[in-house]
Amino acid sequence: AYMARYMATGVPRIIGIGRIVTGLRADGTTFPMALSVGEARSSDQRLFTGFIQDLTERRDFEARLEQLQSELIHVSRLSAMGTMASTLAHELNQPLTAIASYGEAAAAVLDTDGEPDRALLREVVTQMAEQSFRAGGIVRRLRQFVAKGDLSKSIEDLPRIIEEASALALMGVREQGVETRVTYAPEATPVIVDRLQIQQVVINLIRNALEAMQEVPRKQLTITE
Repeated sequence: AYMARYMATGVPRIIGIGRIVTGLRADGTTFPMALSVGEARSSDQRLFTGFIQDLTERRDFEARLEQLQSELIHVSRLSAMGTMASTLAHELNQPLTAIASYGEAAAAVLDTDGEPDRALLREVVTQMAEQSFRAGGIVRRLRQFVAKGDLSKSIEDLPRIIEEASALALMGVREQGVETRVTYAPEATPVIVDRLQIQQVVINLIRNALEAMQEVPRKQLTITE
């Protein structure tokens, strides 16, 4: 369609520009590819040359990076929750204290001689319910904040953990003139760690190092284990 339109109109929608298109393999499966088309003219004919690049691995890598970013954001949320612990405790303590106070008030109403004041008792119970809903709302928001659940340790490939974290932390550093080198010790794997926590630490260390090198003429970052 692109070539037919170009031949008919002369408007280069793909010539010298390139497109991301879907390719078809011999087995019938499809794959993403970058297509570039060049044109050469001679006295009596026009020649077109096409160049394609299979983007399957790149797309898989980008999807993996996106997943890692999502997971690391979750870790950051857990870290933020830790810094908010005192605030959360204070917010949750208020409705719980109110519920206890209203409970004592309800008991006092029931302990009075004669028929208890039903209107007062209804008001006390209503206030208890409102405070319980308030406490439930706090807990619900907290659960949503850490929706992925608890972190856990498992046997991991340490070089892969560092490689994945470095890929995120070092995005865009080449444009800043930063030279990077990563070396791995063979005895460093396997390890029993929480993958997300280690990656969060690695990313923080790398970003801190990059910030410290902003004013130096030669920027060189070495990551070893």
